Amino acid sequence: MVVSLELGTRLETCAGTLDLSGLALNSDIKGLADVLKTKPVTHLVLADCLLDPSAAEKLFNVLSGLSVLDVRGNDLRGKSVSALAGLIRKCSTLHTIIMEWNSLGNCEFEFEELCNAITTSRSITKVDLRNNQLGNSHGQSLAQLIAANPPIRSLDLRWNRIGASGGREIVEAIKHNSTIEELLLEGNGLSKDLVDSIRYVLFPDCNIPML
Repeated sequence: MVVSLELGTRLETCAGTLDLSGLALNSDIKGLADVLKTKPVTHLVLADCLLDPSAAEKLFNVLSGLSVLDVRGNDLRGKSVSALAGLIRKCSTLHTIIMEWNSLGNCEFEFEELCNAITTSRSITKVDLRNNQLGNSHGQSLAQLIAANPPIRSLDLRWNRIGASGGREIVEAIKHNSTIEELLLEGNGLSKDLVDSIRYVLFPDCNIPML
């Protein structure tokens, strides 16, 4: 295995949780993938590593046994999103996935594939999709995900561009969901009436604020 000094140091000190935040991993990806095939890692942080599509695909294809995956700030799109969907489908222990600050809104087919993978997961309870350029056209995939009633308890959709039509689809989907306890929608251009409608469906008996 040949990897950079900093990556080698983090791998040596890893005890279940491996935080690789901010490392430029593209040139080390083969060595890292080889290590992660056998190293027991349950909590993996790849925040702000700017993985290129080939590196992301290679890494996601070898990962398993994760409970938490943080891939924020990697500009993920295209085939790397398909590989991430494949990881979700095979990883039955994954309960939290953080995908903030990527480009999922720029690959509609792959985003739909990702939503389908999350829908079929029986373990994921927290999904973070903040700042992913998701628009009206992604509302249907999100609505189908919500209506399928997977075990998700927290869904963060803040700071996208879902808009009124996507918001209305989410309202209808929430009526068929019995698991979501937290749905964050601030910064999506939704009217107060629409936000109130979603809040009422989620919390019909109380006035719990929803951002």
